[in-house]
Amino acid sequence: MCIILTCEPFARPDFEVVEDCFYANPDGGGLMWCEDGRVQIAKGFADSQSLFDAIESAPIESRLVIHMRIATSGGIGIGTCHPFPICDRLEALHAPNVECDAALAHNGVIAGMPTNNELEISDTISFVQLVVNGLYSNKGITKGVCRKIKRCAPGNRFAIMTSDGTVYRLGKGWETVTKGIYASNSSWAWSSASWGNYETSSGNNGWSEWSYQSNDSWLSGSWSNESWDSYYDPDYRAIFDTNCGNCESKDACMSFGPACRFIQDCVDDWYISCESYVA
Repeated sequence: MCIILTCEPFARPDFEVVEDCFYANPDGGGLMWCEDGRVQIAKGFADSQSLFDAIESAPIESRLVIHMRIATSGGIGIGTCHPFPICDRLEALHAPNVECDAALAHNGVIAGMPTNNELEISDTISFVQLVVNGLYSNKGITKGVCRKIKRCAPGNRFAIMTSDGTVYRLGKGWETVTKGIYASNSSWAWSSASWGNYETSSGNNGWSEWSYQSNDSWLSGSWSNESWDSYYDPDYRAIFDTNCGNCESKDACMSFGPACRFIQDCVDDWYISCESYVA
């Protein structure tokens, strides 16, 4: 699901918050800020300390958007880290350092977007190229454009920064971390102590073996230790089809009841975006 942190001028997360976010979203970090009338992007940070150092180097008087990724499509690499300049040029979208007029960070999975792991094209990159760039080119970033972006990706969350320093937070579910800092989901409050031992293995999008603590209180009700087939609500299968896209853990989630750490976010997004269907 990834996480976005938006920070007002002079508000910055402490290292523990960045470390916890990165632990839960370990597939690369990035940030953007406004300087000299341009949005500046720096991304491809592989650990919490290097990202935190970059955060401290950004101008304190600028708003700041920070993103930490957990890969679902497009592979793992600098090019698929967020934020992305709003354009259709893949070279610019992949660039580790770029300045632009507007840029976007995303939390969620956008169903129906073409993806390609070999070319490092994620659902977000395709969405920027095929949807957001056209809307932005016509009108710039306006409230009307923001409404259209939300309608094109229901249940997802975005942070868009423009060259005048404005930050638009789109989508429901934003949380207050502390005064002036907002998070796109609750994984800012998840630490390694809460999740047990995480071991990454290549070729598995950073998902591997989780050694959960004996107290599985993070699982709610019917999810705990029940196989997917025994769960009584068939609508939840659609949650995975809609929100999990090409995630390589999808089959495991479907088999183990599910194993995904972000099931509650998926459930919340599903009910937000599809209330009439579920009802």
